Amino acid sequence: MDPYVFKRLWRRPWLSLCSLILSLVLCFLVGYLTSYRQAQQAKLKETQESFDILCVVTDRRGTKSTGLRMGSMAHTFVTDADYGIAEYVRDLRVTKEFYFTAPEVGIMSVSGIQPLITGISNERCVERLDPAVGGSATYLVDDFYERADYVCLVSEEIYGRLEDDIITLHITDPVIDPSVTPDLGTGSMEFQVVGYYPGGSEDMYMPFEASQILAAEVSNRLTSDSISFLAVDNQNLEAISADAAEVFGSVDPMASENTTPRLALTIHDEQYRATVAALEQNIERTGYLLPIVLLLGLGVGFLISFLATRNENRTYALMRTLGMTRGKLFFSILREQLLLVLLAALGALAITREPIPTVIYFIFYSIGCVVSVMKSIQVPRTAIL
Repeated sequence: MDPYVFKRLWRRPWLSLCSLILSLVLCFLVGYLTSYRQAQQAKLKETQESFDILCVVTDRRGTKSTGLRMGSMAHTFVTDADYGIAEYVRDLRVTKEFYFTAPEVGIMSVSGIQPLITGISNERCVERLDPAVGGSATYLVDDFYERADYVCLVSEEIYGRLEDDIITLHITDPVIDPSVTPDLGTGSMEFQVVGYYPGGSEDMYMPFEASQILAAEVSNRLTSDSISFLAVDNQNLEAISADAAEVFGSVDPMASENTTPRLALTIHDEQYRATVAALEQNIERTGYLLPIVLLLGLGVGFLISFLATRNENRTYALMRTLGMTRGKLFFSILREQLLLVLLAALGALAITREPIPTVIYFIFYSIGCVVSVMKSIQVPRTAIL
C-alpha cells in the first residue's frame, strides 16, 4: 500500500466522507434489493405450488353449496380419472345427508326441523370437526373416515344419554318424495357410536362410503349433497374450468331453477391471484431498481474520482517526470479511489450477507473510477509548468 494514500485522502476529508457514505448506502441497497427479490421469488414459487385454492360445486346461481341433492354423475365426474377431472383434485370433500329420528335418546322432528346425519369424506367437511378452524372431535376408532359400516359421531350431550354404543336411527332420504314413491327412502338402522364432538347438537356424522351404502339400501339411488376439493396445480386453473364445463356450468346469478346444467363449479382463486400479482409486481419493481442503483454507483464512482483528481494535474505531471509510467500512475490513482469503496462494500456485506451483489456494485463503481482515472493519466509532463 502506498504510504501516502491515507495522507492524500485526508487532504480532502469531506469528499472522502461522502464517498464512504454514498458507497455504503448504495452497496447496502444493492444487497437488500437482491435479498428482497430472492425472498419474493421464493414466496411466489411457494404460493404457486402450495396455496390452497378451493373449488366448490354450487347451484347454477352460485348461492347454495350444500343440500344440492346431486346424482351420482357429479361425484363420478370429480373422482373418475378416465371420465372426469380427478387429475386436478386433491383433498376431496363430499357429503350426503339423511333426515333421522332417534326416540330412544329423545331426538324427534319438531315443527318441521329435521336433525341430520351426514356422510362426510373427511373432517374438513364440517367446521365443528375440522381442527384447522378450531373444531375438534374424539374418535374411539382410528379409521372412521375409511369405514363402510354404520358407525357415527354424536355430540357430547347425546353421547351422555346413551346406555350403550348402539343406537337405532329411523332414516329418511330427502332425495325421495314419499308422495311419489312411498316404498322408498326410509328405513331403520342400527348405528354404532364411535366418537363424539363438543356441544349439544342433535346432528350426527357417518363415513361417506357408509352413507352411499345406506342410500342404495333405502333409496336405490346414489346421491351427494356437496362436493368441494383443492386444486392440484394452481397454475392450471383454466384447464380445470375447461374440462369441468362438460358437467358444470359457470355461475349465473340470473339462472332459473330449470337452467341446464343446473350445477356450477366455482373456483375461489381471487386471493391466490391477488397474492401472485402482488409478488410478481414486487419482483418486477426490484428488476427496475437494481440496474438504477448500480448505474448510480457507476456515476458516483466517476463523480467522486473526477472531483478527487481534477486539481491534481501538476502532481501527476511531476510523478510522470520522475519516471513513473502511465500504467503505474493509473493503478496508483485507482487504488486510492477504490480504498474507501472497498471499506464501504465490506461494511454493507457485513449487514446484508450478500457477497455477489456486493462484488457487482464494486465492479460498477470501479468502472466509473476507471473512466475518470483514464482521463487523469493523459496529463502531459509539461503540466508541471
